[in-house]
Amino acid sequence: MLVVVLVVLLLVGAVWLVTRWRATSRSLGGDEASDDLDEDLDAVLGRRVLDDDTPPDRWRRLAAEHLERGEFRQAIRCRYRALVGDLARAGYVDEIAGRTSGEERAQVAETVERLGVVAAGAGAGVTRSFDSAADLFDTAWFDDGEVTSTDHEEFIVAETVVLSSLERSPTRRSLTGARR
Repeated sequence: MLVVVLVVLLLVGAVWLVTRWRATSRSLGGDEASDDLDEDLDAVLGRRVLDDDTPPDRWRRLAAEHLERGEFRQAIRCRYRALVGDLARAGYVDEIAGRTSGEERAQVAETVERLGVVAAGAGAGVTRSFDSAADLFDTAWFDDGEVTSTDHEEFIVAETVVLSSLERSPTRRSLTGARR
């Protein structure tokens, strides 16, 4: 009986490892079928790391649920994660769990600089508005003060400018998760 239990546990563990390995390889660009990338932009930017487990539309659904309950701190956190996901899918940043907003800001700014003339005014709009959204996220998430509906509305304004700038960019990639 003990041998049967051990064999079953070993099989379950093996299946779990294979599943995690496949998910990781897809998020690192190993699954060509899931990529929706503009080839000219790829030459400049390369591939980006994406969180396939929680895409932007799922973060936005969670944000809406928190907003309905008046949980503005959580709503802003979820909307920020969705925005980072949209930026990752547009090629501006890697979507890596545990990164700070400062690391994400630096990568967005570096990407806009690398795009140079190609992204013209759209890149500057992305950088400025993402900085505003990241400031609102940092304040909501890390400060002890009350987070209000006004904070959430300000975040949505910054987020909208970022997404609009991405949509107007001549180097635009598909924003599959961008839903306002």
